[in-house]
Amino acid sequence: ATNSLGSDIAPDGAHAAVAIPAISGSLELWIYDLRSGERQRLLSGLCGSEVRWTADGRGIYACLSGSGLVKIDPSRPGQADTLTRAAFYPSFPSRDGRLLLLGSPLSDSTFVLTLDGKSAPQPVVYTTPGGAYQPDFSPDGHWVVYLGRAGGVFVEPFPITGEVYRISAQLEGDVPTWSPSGAEIVFPSGSRLYSVTVHPGLPPRFDPPRLISTQR
Repeated sequence: ATNSLGSDIAPDGAHAAVAIPAISGSLELWIYDLRSGERQRLLSGLCGSEVRWTADGRGIYACLSGSGLVKIDPSRPGQADTLTRAAFYPSFPSRDGRLLLLGSPLSDSTFVLTLDGKSAPQPVVYTTPGGAYQPDFSPDGHWVVYLGRAGGVFVEPFPITGEVYRISAQLEGDVPTWSPSGAEIVFPSGSRLYSVTVHPGLPPRFDPPRLISTQR
């Protein structure tokens, strides 16, 4: 896994989905059992390194060459169900499993897909100039945190209203993640890892970033 390009921890905290380049040059999807150390290759031919577990932990979203955005069932290695033929990269699903945020290889735009099998991805226009990179839903689905493409970590309501909070102060920031409890946001900056405490309310309050690790 040291040569992996992308990874995501399952909701059970016991498994990791990992995108790994093969000797052939193809990008493969593997699952690692973090308790036993066992690993399993699910399929090859990913068209992007972003892989995300479904909210219930029963599947994995990925971009597959020739198939577009797919959902993979770990119990069916080598098979994938197409969600949309367009080549979108999965960002993060909402915790209730209804929505999936997406990135596009053709633009800097973010899209949202309603996971009802009937809808097409819709563009999301963020308030921050330049748009967003790797947005993540808050556990209640009412907010998104993201890395601004011009730098900095931001929080906005979802759906977007024009209200925006920059929570990274002068830190450059990188891909942020909302904790399962909703009480903090964690993100790397440079070679360090930071946490921002979230105080619920309307509007919410955000403490200044605090250093939690000197390693990324």
